[in-house]
Amino acid sequence: MKKVKAVIFDFNGTLFFDAEYHYQAWEQIVYELLGTSISEDVIRKLHGHNNRDILYMIQPNMTEKENENISKRKEQLYRTICLSQPHSVELVKGAIEIFEVLQDKGIPFTIASASIKENIDFFVEIFSLEKWVTKENIIYDNGKYKNKVKMFQDACQLLMVDSADCLVVEDSHIGIQAAQKAGIQTIIGIQPKGDYEALYQLGTDTCIRDFTEFPMRYF
Repeated sequence: MKKVKAVIFDFNGTLFFDAEYHYQAWEQIVYELLGTSISEDVIRKLHGHNNRDILYMIQPNMTEKENENISKRKEQLYRTICLSQPHSVELVKGAIEIFEVLQDKGIPFTIASASIKENIDFFVEIFSLEKWVTKENIIYDNGKYKNKVKMFQDACQLLMVDSADCLVVEDSHIGIQAAQKAGIQTIIGIQPKGDYEALYQLGTDTCIRDFTEFPMRYF
């Protein structure tokens, strides 16, 4: 088996199981926009799509400025919800131990996330991420990325490895497909309920529930 030379972690849904917090924030936004509860159709569209696209799905006729402002409000709601439940806001089980293993082995790693800067700053603070990854080395949605393909490519460049020698950990279908398009050959899917069928169909090498199951054979 080919050994990898670097690791890229997605964040939301990968290092932090936060789907419920995002759902609660979107529920509030949908109510404010439409005066109704969130529909199953919207719920299906949440996973893997950015705020801009989701908001246009909910209300196609809003202006760009309205979209931007509502997106920022949704993320502020999300952060407030996280802070209201401090005892359940933690990195996925085993993640810190994997960070430490990678450091001990001298394998560089970083985070590539579709989150905006305000959320990245928030994560860095509440999870003390700079113990393992400096804020400057986190790839995030700074407005210049159309999708995660270029994010993964930039992360590989930052880690000074070829994409074929990098391992990505992702939870979303869109993220996995982006990693493949970026030339990443080793992809681990993460799904806390163990529902792996769709992830394997996308071509992941293996799947885990949390990082206590992380396969060390790649190192």
